[in-house]
Amino acid sequence: MFTSTFYSFKGGVGRTLSLINVAYELVARGNKVTVIDFDLEAPGMQTFSLFKNAFDKNKSLKINGVADYINDYVASLSKKPEIPKIANYLYKVPKADLKKIKNTNGALWFMPASKLLTKETVQNIKWFDLYEHQNGFLLFEELKLQIKDFTDSDYLLIDSRTGLTDHSSICTRQLPDLLAVVFFPNDQNIVRLKDVVKEANL
Repeated sequence: MFTSTFYSFKGGVGRTLSLINVAYELVARGNKVTVIDFDLEAPGMQTFSLFKNAFDKNKSLKINGVADYINDYVASLSKKPEIPKIANYLYKVPKADLKKIKNTNGALWFMPASKLLTKETVQNIKWFDLYEHQNGFLLFEELKLQIKDFTDSDYLLIDSRTGLTDHSSICTRQLPDLLAVVFFPNDQNIVRLKDVVKEANL
């Protein structure tokens, strides 16, 4: 499963739209694709009509997102450590909703930032502790393996958090095979972006 992160230092540069367009094209070519909204500070992928429909149709189900996956794992550590089951955090876009895409032989899965994203959902995540004391690196390796096993996806596309808040370089170094950098050519975007790209070293 080839994994690509779409990253931008600043918001509003078309990062999410670029990812959506690539996802559409891959599905149109008959591929199985999973998309993750890892912009935990300002998620918005579920507002796109394709994902919104899938999201709304599954409101009654216990399906959450990335932040919930992390918090549920951390909560289990005080009792019996357990990796959450990925099926509870993924939405499959129904075939009927893929009608806008010419080739419906492909499949599309969506993992939102959270079903009910709140300040507490994100602020409760102690990123340093997660990586230093709670095997956070292995948790995200397991996340990828579970997605591959459950969806049989050919591609995993990640919409990354903006700025310098990619703790432990989860989205820019650990998860992706390819880092797609989206930016507007001005100093606000480029100055700090250079450091992030250099550190990614993909």
